[in-house]
Amino acid sequence: MMEQFKRARFRGGTALHRGAVAALDIGASSVKCLVADYNSDGGKHSLMHVLGFGQAPTKGIKDGAIVDMTALGDTIRMALDQAEKVANKDVRHAYIGVSLRRVDNARISGAIALGGEMVTPAHIIASTQSAHAKFVSTKHDDIDLMHVITIGYSLDDAHGIIDPSGMYGNVLQAHLYFITTPSTPLRNLSKCVEDCNLECLPPLLTPYVSALATLSPEEKDLGVLHIDMGGDTTAVSLFCNGVPFLNTVLPIGGNQITSDIARTLNIALSSAERVKKVHGSALAHTSSIGGTRAEFQAKCATGDTRNFSCHALSCIIRPLIEDIFTNIDNYLVQHQPYAASIGRVVLTGGAAQLSGVPEVARIILKRDTRLATPNHISGLPDIASHSDSAACVGLLQHAQNAARDVISAEDDQLISKVAHWLERYI
Repeated sequence: MMEQFKRARFRGGTALHRGAVAALDIGASSVKCLVADYNSDGGKHSLMHVLGFGQAPTKGIKDGAIVDMTALGDTIRMALDQAEKVANKDVRHAYIGVSLRRVDNARISGAIALGGEMVTPAHIIASTQSAHAKFVSTKHDDIDLMHVITIGYSLDDAHGIIDPSGMYGNVLQAHLYFITTPSTPLRNLSKCVEDCNLECLPPLLTPYVSALATLSPEEKDLGVLHIDMGGDTTAVSLFCNGVPFLNTVLPIGGNQITSDIARTLNIALSSAERVKKVHGSALAHTSSIGGTRAEFQAKCATGDTRNFSCHALSCIIRPLIEDIFTNIDNYLVQHQPYAASIGRVVLTGGAAQLSGVPEVARIILKRDTRLATPNHISGLPDIASHSDSAACVGLLQHAQNAARDVISAEDDQLISKVAHWLERYI
């Protein structure tokens, strides 16, 4: 199983050498697609360049699960066709980002005896393989491994070591962080992508790639809580010392807010989504110019057009936003002392763009909060430069990093470079 996983990861890096690649963020509200190619300077640098962007409203997903494979496949094709048309490229390989309601994680350590010898790349690989073996021995067949991240190393009584190469000791331990999900949703999703005539590279979790596109190295080192607010789920990741320490998913997102607006105001879902984006706020509206209460019009289910107050709308929205952040706060209380390391909260995802959300997060979580936009990639259009496109951009950044490491692995220090690559990407 681990060998197959390694081969798939390596194939993900080398796919870029065969032409353009697609980054597909398959969310509950929309499917976004970026088509990009990589430019090499002839040395050891590989930079992605975006050629096209496409998006389509998601069909075939309900409550975080695929309910109609054909409808979802049509949505993926629509977003892909748009991006390919703009890029003037035919794409055959795709990185996909997925948001799942169940994400599990485990920290596992593997140890080897050194007998006082100096630590070499072979020792590092052996300690990592020891941890992998422990994971495999406890893994169920219906679970897929999404990410493996090296937290650090211990050498005898010294802990928190980033790179033990060249050190002397008796016992070397590798501390790994395994992130897993149920395999069935991934198989169904991969089938949808493959039916679009794409080779599906190993799926990546949306929260992981979204964080990759938005968090600075300093934030991850000092401690940051990344919250990705999607359509059906809100994913929470805690980073400290440069690596993730906690992950969880809440089964609530922007679609529930839209549904509550539609039910309470007795308007169509499409109208509720528009009202939420244009007039919605998680902060209470008081008055507009001249003291008149701010209002908006919307068509009811009966066909009549009525006036509604923005204050009434915020009274629907705010409790749901508060519920999300209160649940996150309770989760952090249960996971001390990791939570004590959080210095800042970073928000991404479509639901995070709702007016007033960062302010409510700041109040409930009692930490400085910012709404993030993805890091710039060459050619990225303005329409894909917002918080709700962070995962799509993060997929390309993952591909870019993988391509760089594949190129670096071709030099004379092959063993050392491959060891570093394995630790970083599997």
